[in-house]
Amino acid sequence: MRVCVRAILGFAVILFGGAGPSLAENDGGWDDYVPLGVTFFTSNDFLGDRDDRWRTGGFSFSAAWGPEWRGKLPETPFALTEFRLRADTITPEDVTVPVPPGVSDRRYAGVLGAGAHTHFELGGWEVSAGVDMIWTGEQTNLGAIHNFLHDTLGGAELNTRASQIPDGFHPTAVLEVGRTFAFADGNARLRPFAEVQAGLETFARVGADFTLGPAGREALLVRDNGTGHRYTVVPGGSGVAFTVGGDIARVTESDLLPSNLGYRLTPTRQRARVGLIFQEDLPIPYFRDAALFLGWTWHSKEFETQREGQLTSSIGFTYSF
Repeated sequence: MRVCVRAILGFAVILFGGAGPSLAENDGGWDDYVPLGVTFFTSNDFLGDRDDRWRTGGFSFSAAWGPEWRGKLPETPFALTEFRLRADTITPEDVTVPVPPGVSDRRYAGVLGAGAHTHFELGGWEVSAGVDMIWTGEQTNLGAIHNFLHDTLGGAELNTRASQIPDGFHPTAVLEVGRTFAFADGNARLRPFAEVQAGLETFARVGADFTLGPAGREALLVRDNGTGHRYTVVPGGSGVAFTVGGDIARVTESDLLPSNLGYRLTPTRQRARVGLIFQEDLPIPYFRDAALFLGWTWHSKEFETQREGQLTSSIGFTYSF
């Protein structure tokens, strides 16, 4: 894992370290570095298969900064930067019964992270590279927030918090490369991709996403870590679009399912997803465009003793300045 982390971090340093002069020469300098759009994206299994288990909840906030958005990625690394905050709660299948010693089910985990990701185009390839600082365990206080929401809105007592994974700090690097093939005047788009990550979970992943409709055609789309959905951060292309996608990953190491506690990872991890994008101009001062996303994701088992896969739902809201 350390070799992978160093390789991806080194790649990010090269990108970020060389961005300054190019940005000044090609994109108008740092004076033109302005806020472009923000997104709130959340996922939950209760509105998926109506259970409260495993990857039970997630929240991401993304904000993009860069030169004026022209409907396509810049050719300069770090000319456009997405700053991302994320919080995830992961539980056993039954949140009311503390997990006993052994590997019958996964332990409760709170995951809190902050990071920066650059998105650019290189020879027709769409590249996303970034680093996230991630904390896990009781120090995140996500278990307490989760329990408060259950007490307030109605839900089972989270007794599994007592056996959650230990506090930890996990610098995580990720790199994704994809290419979009457009058909029917750009209203139908197929995008295969490959992704590698090292840190909190270390994996290599391949997959594809297909989009039908004008919405998102000229938008900045980024991938959610948990569901795999590509959600809008900077809108572009009004109307409605339908998306369908899937991927398969080989996970070699997971600090959420540590081998020293006896967990055996599944040989592969699959996801299948569908979604709808609604995008329109906003007749509101200081706001330009808005986008709404609705989606569902099927997740395969992540560890050998997990009883079955699960279905999660996602909602995202985006607006640009």
